[in-house]
Amino acid sequence: MQDQEANPLAVAGVAWLLCFGAMLYFGYGNVAALNLLNDDYVRLVQVYDFLDGQSWHDLTQYRLAPPDGLAMHWSRLPDLPLALVIGAGEGLLGREAATQVALVVVAGLYLLALFVLTARIGLFFGARHLGNLCVLYALFGLYTIMQFVPGRIDHHNLQIILSLGVLLCVLLSLEQDSEERRRDRMALAAGIVATLSMSIGLEALPILIAAHASYGLLWALGRPGALRAGSVFAIASVATALLVAGALSPPGSLTATNCDTLSGTYVALLALIGGLWGLLWLLQPTFHSSVMRIAGGGTLAALAAGLFAALVPQCIAGPYAEVDPLLRDLWLDNVTEAKGVADLLQRPDSLAAAYAYPLIAFASLIALAFLKRLGAPERSLPLSVFLLVAFLVSLSQVRFGSFAQAFAVFPVAMLANELMARAPKLTLPVVRVLPTAAILALLNPLAITIPTSSLAPKPEERGLDRTTSARCGLPNSLAAVAALPKARILGFTDIGPELLFFTPHEVLAAPYHRNTEGLLTTMQFFISGDEAAAESLADQSGADYVLFCEDLPESNLYRAQGEDNVMARLLRHETPAWLEPAPELGGDGLRVYRVATETADEGRDAKPYPATLERVVD
Repeated sequence: MQDQEANPLAVAGVAWLLCFGAMLYFGYGNVAALNLLNDDYVRLVQVYDFLDGQSWHDLTQYRLAPPDGLAMHWSRLPDLPLALVIGAGEGLLGREAATQVALVVVAGLYLLALFVLTARIGLFFGARHLGNLCVLYALFGLYTIMQFVPGRIDHHNLQIILSLGVLLCVLLSLEQDSEERRRDRMALAAGIVATLSMSIGLEALPILIAAHASYGLLWALGRPGALRAGSVFAIASVATALLVAGALSPPGSLTATNCDTLSGTYVALLALIGGLWGLLWLLQPTFHSSVMRIAGGGTLAALAAGLFAALVPQCIAGPYAEVDPLLRDLWLDNVTEAKGVADLLQRPDSLAAAYAYPLIAFASLIALAFLKRLGAPERSLPLSVFLLVAFLVSLSQVRFGSFAQAFAVFPVAMLANELMARAPKLTLPVVRVLPTAAILALLNPLAITIPTSSLAPKPEERGLDRTTSARCGLPNSLAAVAALPKARILGFTDIGPELLFFTPHEVLAAPYHRNTEGLLTTMQFFISGDEAAAESLADQSGADYVLFCEDLPESNLYRAQGEDNVMARLLRHETPAWLEPAPELGGDGLRVYRVATETADEGRDAKPYPATLERVVD
């Protein structure tokens, strides 16, 4: 019967064609207009700078946070596929057209990898029919799928793929029917992939911790090969971290104590975990039972965590722990993807979209255990741990819900497969599909998220979510601004990435936590109730122009801080004497003002960035 089933990899290809075709049909207009999200713009700016001669190790955005520029906490790895496509095509097509091709090709390849990995992991848990079901249920995970639309070229989609790769390698490294050398290679691959994902963004650290926890729990349960696989995984992660620090990261990263990049801080953490596995090897003769292994391993893990917390307490709360209170109130607390479950309680639609699928998956795991169809611990436990860790992280950072949904596919498909096998065998062809349709509807997260999204009331937005506004004609409204001689712009945080991409200008602020000074200056300027203080801020920043968008939520956010602050006055067209309206540079709700301060009038020294990075905008 299995041979009569369609090959899941072929099904994955068909699903990709249908899904990506629909994405292109409905969303290619955004690609053609280069109408992207903030991080996608800055990713392209980083790629352009690299293609224009910026060093592999130099991740500074020299036009952001002038005069020194901003050292980004990003990685070069996601730049590579984009740079290859754009670099290969721009000689023939021009840079803009080559960029449009890259936005489609790279996102499309990532989506194909998502379906292929999903099908392959599904095959690991059962026959072809289960692999096909996993591909089908992957289509229902819209929170994950939306990370793969054309134009999404930041890094979350790549990390989702790598996380699935880690899970697959962990499962293969524990396969009892494989020879020991193959299991070692899979554990080695899991460590390499997990650490590479960490080097792209530290939000992947929980995935690495999930892999360690899976190996550790299986060792505690006495499963053969778990201790060896966990040790190989730990060695691979430390070695890869050292290699990344030398080959991919800026010089000095190995000795740095940054909490937002794969610096020496996290190399030390990985080495500490590796030492823990070494201790388990040495002490394993003393652990005679599962209870002793759980107690001993848990104690050692707690001691390692406590030591790390004592050495770098600033990193325990994450990279945003020391964000200025004003920035937290006016920026970070209003970024949708950085919100947690408590922030979404007033948004049932967002709550359901983020958490319905993982909760259905947990229910599926319980049902499978009750039916005694959960499978061997070497398979069920890692899947459960990866899902649980991703879900717990998503409770504080909703963006991790896309990872949780990617893992939720498998237990839901496993339960659907089991229920279909137990469904009554009806003979009439027309009636035979009813049990299958009922099971798919019962376990389909869209049955919860779509009605919730349609019926739930929408509270007034306080945040910085552009999807709720008209966006003042961006990016087309920036054409006149882009044609100006190079200048420095004090503008809305949420427009910063577009200014960097579409214009050659220096930009004071963009929504990145390392941009503290620029963000504070911008926000203090717009919420200032003292005109002299606002003028002083503009003067000290060296801004040539002030720019904002009337219909972005950011304007309402600043105006709400005081009835007579700068933002409120400008919205009422009450212009200070030191600001000169420039209506010829705006339009569609975009407001631009020339700054008549001492610094702006005198001009500034030459820019600190290399001449090769001078942007020319047609």
